[in-house]
Amino acid sequence: MSEFTSFSNTYDSLGEAYMVIRDRENSIWIYEESLKIDPENFNAEDQVERIKFPIRFVES
Repeated sequence: MSEFTSFSNTYDSLGEAYMVIRDRENSIWIYEESLKIDPENFNAEDQVERIKFPIRFVES
């Protein structure tokens, strides 16, 4: 599976694009697809957490 990790980055970038247009539902879905391809994609993991639980990431 490691030969396909670049596809994970493509999904990761698409997830970011969905966040720019405030489409949280599709952003989460795409980030989760990215994690299926590369379970060690910590950015995607972090972004899903930030989208699902935004109150945890409010800067003080």
